[in-house]
Amino acid sequence: MSSPYGGQLRDAIRGAIRGSSRYLQSVVIALVLAPVLPDIAVDATRAHGWTAALTRTLAVVAVLALSAAAFLVQNWRYRRRARLTPPQLTGIDQRHTLILPMSLSGPVPLYRRHADRTGEIYGVGELLVQAVNPTRVILIRSDAVDPAMADAVVTALNDDGIETETFNISNANDVKTISDDLRRCIDDYRTRGNPWDGSTLSVDVTGGTVPMSLALLRVAALAAAPCVYVTKQQRGRDIVPRSQRAYQFDPRLLTT
Repeated sequence: MSSPYGGQLRDAIRGAIRGSSRYLQSVVIALVLAPVLPDIAVDATRAHGWTAALTRTLAVVAVLALSAAAFLVQNWRYRRRARLTPPQLTGIDQRHTLILPMSLSGPVPLYRRHADRTGEIYGVGELLVQAVNPTRVILIRSDAVDPAMADAVVTALNDDGIETETFNISNANDVKTISDDLRRCIDDYRTRGNPWDGSTLSVDVTGGTVPMSLALLRVAALAAAPCVYVTKQQRGRDIVPRSQRAYQFDPRLLTT
């Protein structure tokens, strides 16, 4: 039987190798060019006196710039490769609107702009938006959620071209209060001419508090809308890279 500590050690070693390789490439460039490039520049320009000193200084600056550019390019390639190979997102029906409850905190932000994502760990919102591919996201926000965090999520979604709307919940720990607040928000939403049915909605039932999940399960069942959620593997408190998976189910299986 393999030890969980062995897997954790392997992940740590792989991460260290990836990070150090990007750093060391720029260091190698500096070590190779810094001792010789100033002399080459002086010989090539046949500079003397203060002109030679200036030429050497410019050559050193050029080495530093080249090393920094190599490091930035390697980082860009790594981030691009991570974005082009997302976790498994198959088997999820696409919908116009995704209902996304906001958790109070977590190891990864709920949603970051596509351009800001790095590594192999994704926020739940990022995975579900990519899987459902909605035009609009309805955020379910309780009064316990930090306003700055909520604003950051809205800004990130809008920057990626996704419309947002917020349903406010006054007490995230009482199922009846959540249900009443959601009913009022949904009635107002439909009054403004927005569709609310299973062909247009997808509901995440894993964010926020447990009472919010229970209330949203009922909301999804009444609308006959599919529920989505994300699973992950963990070693200690850390998410195992590339272990996240998105799933979908019919809530009526649990409510009828």
